[in-house]
Amino acid sequence: MSEDAGKADPLMQAAARQWRDRGHPGSIVNIVAVVARGMPQVAHTCAARAGVIYLSKSVATEWAPLRIRVNCVAPGSIATDGLNVYPRAAAEAFRVSNPMLTLGDAYDIGNAVVY
Repeated sequence: MSEDAGKADPLMQAAARQWRDRGHPGSIVNIVAVVARGMPQVAHTCAARAGVIYLSKSVATEWAPLRIRVNCVAPGSIATDGLNVYPRAAAEAFRVSNPMLTLGDAYDIGNAVVY
């Protein structure tokens, strides 16, 4: 494990070092918003999430020989309390942006992480 890979996220690096030093496998799951199409008015959050996505991809390949899996879950529109801060029309736009015309929930994210 290079020193550079973990500098971007000290928590990931600390966990990976523990697993490596003990000879144990490990699993890291990062959860981010879907940012592939961009998000108006929140370029800063898209940039930060893209950084997490590409950090995950990079260390996944670097740490695979150590039996450390790194995945990134990027759910679409999820029904959370945070969605309630948006006007009703905006919340509806989130719902219809999904081809199934429904919002996901915390269980959807949990199932993806467990998988």
